[in-house]
Amino acid sequence: AAPVPARNGWLTEQFVRGANAPNGTVELLVDNAVRALAASGAEYVTMGLVPLSSHSRYTAYRNPFWLRFVLAWIRAHGRRFYNFAGLESFKTKFNPDTWEPIYAVSKERHFSVGTLYAVADAFSDRSPASMLLRGAGKAIREEWRRINGARQQRSQECPVSSTE
Repeated sequence: AAPVPARNGWLTEQFVRGANAPNGTVELLVDNAVRALAASGAEYVTMGLVPLSSHSRYTAYRNPFWLRFVLAWIRAHGRRFYNFAGLESFKTKFNPDTWEPIYAVSKERHFSVGTLYAVADAFSDRSPASMLLRGAGKAIREEWRRINGARQQRSQECPVSSTE
């Protein structure tokens, strides 16, 4: 955990779970940590960012249309790049008091594609271009498996009969 002195609190963000750990292990550890922090006088605990969360009560209406479109597309199809929904589902389990929006601030008059690229770069383990190529490759493989699986299923359901 990292201190958040301005709010008399803590940031807990990286939750490591072994492959053989029983279900609920991380949840139990987080619950125990939050209770211990509260007992020590902490007034605030955050589990960190949930990129593209659907929980914020603030809308992005002031963003340019192209940015709203791109973010909505990433939210809908970004699972090939990052498990946004899984992270949101995990953190939702803890029933937070509030979901606070996080803003990207730029000195530009309008949010640009370059700024979006820089934000994506800050959140990925490789360049955004490389991340997109990896995601596109994964999408192609998934579609190929889906098409082949459907084709094989149809051939098993409708075997060719021979007449003798």
